[in-house]
Amino acid sequence: MKVPSCALPQQVQAVMPGMISRGYGRIINMASTAGEWGSLNQSAYNVSKYAVVALTRCVALELAKTGVTVNAICPGSVQTDMVDKLKNEVTKSAGISPDDLMKIALTRVPMGRILEPREISGMAVLLASPAGSDMTGQSVQVDGGVLLS
Repeated sequence: MKVPSCALPQQVQAVMPGMISRGYGRIINMASTAGEWGSLNQSAYNVSKYAVVALTRCVALELAKTGVTVNAICPGSVQTDMVDKLKNEVTKSAGISPDDLMKIALTRVPMGRILEPREISGMAVLLASPAGSDMTGQSVQVDGGVLLS
């Protein structure tokens, strides 16, 4: 099969020929729950995550018969430097304490907590394993239930 000619990220272009020739491969993109819903004052970030979800679906369609799966993980809030930085910026601009901000933020998370990075990596392991062989074109939310609320 010919490698799709659309403009793909260099990393995807680099791995696709080998995956296609082997008839097996896993492409796992990192998006965000922001790629599934809108939020105030985050237009550029949300649009970039919507684009990752769309890219995932398009490439999955193009590679569906090759044995290569393409999926995206859409984490919610994960305990990272990015969350710490955002927390600091918001608490300063809103004039509230970090604890109060977290209480407010966690009202949108049915599980009531920020996720740990290992919880996201577990989904990547699943998608990369033979157990993920029937999943392609999916954007999987690992978000503590945020999109349920």
